[in-house]
Amino acid sequence: MPEWIGNPALWAIVSVSLVSGTFAIGVGVGSVNADRKKFDQFMFKIDNDLDGIRTTVETILLRLHTPAVEGNGPVRLTDFGKEISATVNARKRAEEQATDLVGAATGKEEFEVFDICVNHVSKAFEDDLEFRKIVRSGAYQIGTETLNVLKVCQVELRDRVLELIPD
Repeated sequence: MPEWIGNPALWAIVSVSLVSGTFAIGVGVGSVNADRKKFDQFMFKIDNDLDGIRTTVETILLRLHTPAVEGNGPVRLTDFGKEISATVNARKRAEEQATDLVGAATGKEEFEVFDICVNHVSKAFEDDLEFRKIVRSGAYQIGTETLNVLKVCQVELRDRVLELIPD
């Protein structure tokens, strides 16, 4: 029988090594499990944050393609167009400006009245810095293009002018 088998110091070293190794493996596994829990919590938080971002991006993309006016028959505002109108106070502005256009619109067909209103709003956007600021600010607040805001202003003005034209 080899001499090292009967050596008690060697067995003590082997025993201490086995106990230490087992303990080290246990500590390592515990550390990995704790790290996995932290990692799982981190990934859960990231997933929730991504859901919020995804919802925001979807809302923005839907708004970009949501029409402000509907062209079936005479042009009219959609629900989104009504929201734009409320944001930029388009109806109030139309009421203030409609009386100036009634004379030019009297005796015209509805599509001609609409053309007059389109030209009026376009010219106001070019010439009136305050109106341009209102339109751009409204587009920014709603998350749409300035063209949609201008279309809403045109429809609101047309509707008001048509209300004021004597029969």
